[in-house]
Amino acid sequence: MVSAALVPTTTDADTLKSAYLWQVGSLDGMTWSSVPLMLAVTIVGSAFVMMATRKLNVMSLGENSAISLGIDVQKFRIICLALMAVMTAAIVSYTGIIGFVGLVAPHIVRLVIGSDNKFVVPISMAVGAFLLLFADYIAYQLSNIPVGVVMSLIGSPVFFILIVLQSRKSGVIY
Repeated sequence: MVSAALVPTTTDADTLKSAYLWQVGSLDGMTWSSVPLMLAVTIVGSAFVMMATRKLNVMSLGENSAISLGIDVQKFRIICLALMAVMTAAIVSYTGIIGFVGLVAPHIVRLVIGSDNKFVVPISMAVGAFLLLFADYIAYQLSNIPVGVVMSLIGSPVFFILIVLQSRKSGVIY
């Protein structure tokens, strides 16, 4: 087994830079030729999720409620997880790991509009896109640093605030 400390010392600078940018997440390497695959996967996946919002609402009531209402919970869960994995892979393979977009956007939307997935899903998509564009703009203004770094600087405090608000709401103190 190759040690993780050995790999960075035995590779060239360009490969090391590419690996770093993928780990942090960057939109710098994006070209128009990479958009069609990501767009196709995202449109198909988003259409499925939009059609499944009623089932998602029922699933949020609990597994027993969903089963009693006729949903095959195991099958639906596997389909959703597989679809999300494919959608994530299609985008992450080009941009790298840009953290907090998928965590922060839906939680902000749920705080503002409630928990009906019919509204949460499309608005979360728009808020996530806006957050990423905002982070990319800030990254560009700050001498072109990777967008993943800016998204982490934005997402970490926002996610912490969301956790604090949720714990106060439910009475749990950490």
